[in-house]
Amino acid sequence: MQPVTISLEPEVLRFYAEIAQMIHTTTEQVIRDTLFQIAGTLSIAALKQTDSMPDGEYFS
Repeated sequence: MQPVTISLEPEVLRFYAEIAQMIHTTTEQVIRDTLFQIAGTLSIAALKQTDSMPDGEYFS
């Protein structure tokens, strides 16, 4: 994997750090899992949207 650096508000970082502590993992892993889940959700939504489009209207 390629490393990526992101900037988070202190409150957001504290939120993810607290979750990580509760489930005995790293803050980085919690953020990684969250981003992966969001990407999956957005992909499913995009697929559902293209399923409802008439043929040939995928690109505007």
